Amino acid sequence: MKYSNISTRYKEGLDIAAKNSGGRKIVVWGDRNYAAENYLLQKYGLKAEFQVFWDERMIDNETVYSMQILSNAKENFYVLNFELPYCEKNAKFLTENGYERAKDFCLLGVPWTVVPKGKRQYSDCNGNSCNYCPDNCKITFKGKNSTVFISEDIRLHGNLTISIKDECRLHIDKRTLLGGGSINMLDRAAITFGEQLFYMNVKILATENAKITVGKGCTIYGAQFTVCSDCSIVIGKDCLLSEQIVFYAGDGHAIFDAITGERLNFPLLSEKVKREIVVGEHCWIGIRANLLAGTIIAENCVVGGGSLVKGSFPANCIMAGNPAKIIRRNIVWDKNFHKLDFGSNM
Repeated sequence: MKYSNISTRYKEGLDIAAKNSGGRKIVVWGDRNYAAENYLLQKYGLKAEFQVFWDERMIDNETVYSMQILSNAKENFYVLNFELPYCEKNAKFLTENGYERAKDFCLLGVPWTVVPKGKRQYSDCNGNSCNYCPDNCKITFKGKNSTVFISEDIRLHGNLTISIKDECRLHIDKRTLLGGGSINMLDRAAITFGEQLFYMNVKILATENAKITVGKGCTIYGAQFTVCSDCSIVIGKDCLLSEQIVFYAGDGHAIFDAITGERLNFPLLSEKVKREIVVGEHCWIGIRANLLAGTIIAENCVVGGGSLVKGSFPANCIMAGNPAKIIRRNIVWDKNFHKLDFGSNM
């Protein structure tokens, strides 16, 4: 069985936890990672029983207990911690209460590293590397074995923040103009920007195993890309994306039938079309359009402003509305207004 949703770092740590838990209840301290918990359940039949923070609270209608429940109770609990922000403080609390690292708790976080601005050929002790970090770019590695390539001839206006976890790949090709924004990549995500890209204040969240590919010569103003686990967005070359566009590939949460327990959204990972957004070459996406997973738009199309788009659309058409429908076929368009031929009657 393959467990592609989590990184090697998580797998190694969870294997240690499974080996040492010894029938005790497994407790998650801090943020949960459901892909990692699913790995424990599928491979070892072990379930994370509940979650703890420094104070008691409610999350998604479930009680999150205070850490005091762990005090001097290592005979009852094995503790998992997935991320760094809690690690050192947690480790101190646990060791003061008799817990031993690996034997009684497993901290899966690693120290974050920030690439110095202007640095070339950067690498760190966690196997991360970056060929070049522009002066107004902040690149933070929050995991292991990730690679960033940024062509040294790009132009960057405004501040760009990049946050990367385990085993990710980010490639920004030559002659690209970036206008700030943010890129947040979780485990095993991959993003490729083609050359001659014009990109202004774009926000990107690529979760586990997500993929984004943007072709050569595209222009993107202020779009937001959210790609859920195992989903993808592919944009062909020479596309024009207007302002406030949202690409949402995947669902943020699982939806189940309350009676049967059947997963209703994305039930089969083999159903690739349900997990991707594909925009063909030379398409124009209008202002405030929303494109959802399961959308395939062929080349030379126009999407009207404010449209909600899902489904397959043929080449050379205009689509608009909520939900979007074809309103005209057999069209062409040009990025340069002055090139249009208005006919002999104009």
